[in-house]
Amino acid sequence: MGRMKYGCYAQIKFSADSQASAAQNDWSKVQKPIPDRGDSTNGRPCLRDEIICGVAISQRSAGLKWFRATHPKLTDGKIRISRYYPPGKSTWKPEQPTWAFEFPLKDLESAVSVTYCVCQSKDGGSFYCLRVPHQHVLDHRAVLYQRIDKSGGRSIGVFLAADPAARFRDVRAKGGIDFGQFLLPVEATS
Repeated sequence: MGRMKYGCYAQIKFSADSQASAAQNDWSKVQKPIPDRGDSTNGRPCLRDEIICGVAISQRSAGLKWFRATHPKLTDGKIRISRYYPPGKSTWKPEQPTWAFEFPLKDLESAVSVTYCVCQSKDGGSFYCLRVPHQHVLDHRAVLYQRIDKSGGRSIGVFLAADPAARFRDVRAKGGIDFGQFLLPVEATS
């Protein structure tokens, strides 16, 4: 086991009860060291390293929490979460930032017709969401990357570009299929 680095820090968020005394304390200086896994962006740890009330929260949990709070009425599909891969961290296009998603063929051929692809933003504090119809993926299957996943099932994988010039365009396969038309607006929650 390698040595753990403590170069990254995550600010601890406090409950409403402890925020009452925030005027007396400078909470911005209260930080807890976390291991640097080499995926920090802009000096911030990857979202999976975020600590809320002293408990580490996974990137998937944070993405699901954001999705359910931002799009509470969308319950008709699968939800997939991708962290932001900065340049140099992706194996498929190391020179550009990306998001990675897998679409298992069993999901694409199921009665569920959409997958919500939740993409962590570059700053790690917010997300984008795409409502991808399964038929779109199946229609472009020939030019998308197909593989056998860890469980032995067939899967279609996409790496979506995160840079503004080609955002939400697949860069893993040769087709360059655009998924940007499926971007959902952020809904106001009451």
